[in-house]
Amino acid sequence: MRALLRRRNDAKTTILTAGQVVLDVASHVCTVAGQPVILSPKEEQLLEYLLRNQGRIVPREELEDHLWGEQTSLWSDTLRTHVRYVRAKMDTDPHAPLITTERGRGYGILEQPGKEPQQE
Repeated sequence: MRALLRRRNDAKTTILTAGQVVLDVASHVCTVAGQPVILSPKEEQLLEYLLRNQGRIVPREELEDHLWGEQTSLWSDTLRTHVRYVRAKMDTDPHAPLITTERGRGYGILEQPGKEPQQE
C-alpha cells in the first residue's frame, strides 16, 4: 500500500525548490543560493522526497521505507545521520533551517513565513 501511495504522482516535476535550495531531479544537480552542492545518492533521495512532500511532516517510518525498503532496522540511526548531513549542506541560515524535526513524528520542509513553496 505504501508503494502505491508513493507512486500516486506519475507526472513528476523535475525541478523542486524550497527557499534558496533548488534540486533538479533529472540532472541530479542541487544548488543552494546558486552554489552547487554535492549530495550522495541517499541524500538526494531524502531531499527529493521531503521537497515533494513540502508542507507536511513525513513520518520517520515512511522515509525509511521510501529510502531503504525492508532493509531498515528498527534501532538504526541511519535516517537521522542522513538528515544531519543534508542539513549541514542545505542550511544557510541557522535561524531558519530547511528541514524541520517534530520529535516523535518525523521530518519535513515546511513553509517559511512570508515564502511560498515553489515547484516548477
